[in-house]
Amino acid sequence: MKGKDRFLVLKDQITFDLRQAEILSAQGKFYQANKLLKKCYRQKKNFRINYLLFSNFLALKDYSMAVATAEEYLTAYVADNDYLKQLFLAMGKAALFLKMRKLFIYFEQYMNQSEKSLFRRMIDQAEKQANQQFTSLCQSQSKKISFWPVPAQRQLVEKILHLPLADFLVLSKRIMAMRTVHPLVKSELLDNLRALKIQTKYNLSFLNGKNIMVIPSELHDFKNSKLRKQFAVYFSHFSDQQLANLQKKRFFLNYNYFIRLKIGSPSLIITG
Repeated sequence: MKGKDRFLVLKDQITFDLRQAEILSAQGKFYQANKLLKKCYRQKKNFRINYLLFSNFLALKDYSMAVATAEEYLTAYVADNDYLKQLFLAMGKAALFLKMRKLFIYFEQYMNQSEKSLFRRMIDQAEKQANQQFTSLCQSQSKKISFWPVPAQRQLVEKILHLPLADFLVLSKRIMAMRTVHPLVKSELLDNLRALKIQTKYNLSFLNGKNIMVIPSELHDFKNSKLRKQFAVYFSHFSDQQLANLQKKRFFLNYNYFIRLKIGSPSLIITG
């Protein structure tokens, strides 16, 4: 089949599958509809198919997948309040409270006062519905994190990123003050604090005796820097046990990247 003819056949098939998916969705058969939509999306990515997938994931209450799908066309969702409200609903249901706040910080400058109030309320309402049992578990586990191997520390931090802002701030401050928590684990918390534009001072403590006072909002984007990527590649070569041994031996526990990049800045004070 020639290229042009094949394109027309593929286009007709996508159109047919989309119609079938819309019919199935209208009948409440969201699983079947999603199979067709995923197939169409693999063949031709556009906002229409993306939104249909997003809506189906919402109907299936698969909120994490709904958010992940919408993020591929985030600009289109942010540009329309109705789409954005649906995305915020999904984020709240998926306990992505910090992600809601970071997104709000990003587009707040483009909104009028009424819109700002609306989305602030949505954030507040979502956080009020947070799972208190999950929050209590994170609070309890955070007290023991300094005794855990690095992979377990990272897993706990992933959980903490699903807490409401107030709880996240408390646990972040606690964890970053613990000497034996791995620097790359702390950097994940710190980068989120930076993105949230937190202006409170945080104390970073390390096994080598250094204490660094940091104002997250004044730091550079370390997570996406070349240096952090080099750290990640380096540590990926080691087994969990080797990582634990490196931690015990005080290997690479000095935040020199903060010192070099922020020396003289009022956001960073080195003591000890």
